Amino acid sequence: MSQFNFNIAKTKGRRRRKKQLALLSTNKNGKAVYPYGINPIGHTVNIKPLSTNRAWQGRRFKTPEYHKFQSAMIMALPNFLLPPPPYKITYEFGFSNKLSDFDNGIKQTTDVLCKRYGFDDRDIYEAVIRKKIVDKGKEYISFVIETLVD
Repeated sequence: MSQFNFNIAKTKGRRRRKKQLALLSTNKNGKAVYPYGINPIGHTVNIKPLSTNRAWQGRRFKTPEYHKFQSAMIMALPNFLLPPPPYKITYEFGFSNKLSDFDNGIKQTTDVLCKRYGFDDRDIYEAVIRKKIVDKGKEYISFVIETLVD
């Protein structure tokens, strides 16, 4: 796993990160070139993506199913230190139901990743979402978080 040096200080309830990272550069194709030891992070979790309808009761309340999903995801995710923002995130959702919308799991998964890795989803500037159809019981969520380079 890649290692990053972050000094984290609490200031008036907000977390500030002082990044001690080399600047990123781009290659001739516009892709990010990461200095030694700095790479995007990614992981696959073998868990069924939770739809928005099953995550929320009415407008404001999370369902018990959402809380189970959140706990299971947090326990399944490895320890990572994130690259610096802004972020590009790539999701791949393995759904067993062909009728599932491609965006069914985005909000819930993003919320869990934000909680687990301590970043704010307002730092995500670009997203790529893929939907795959898999056999029942083989559902999964795969993601990659990387620094967005202009």
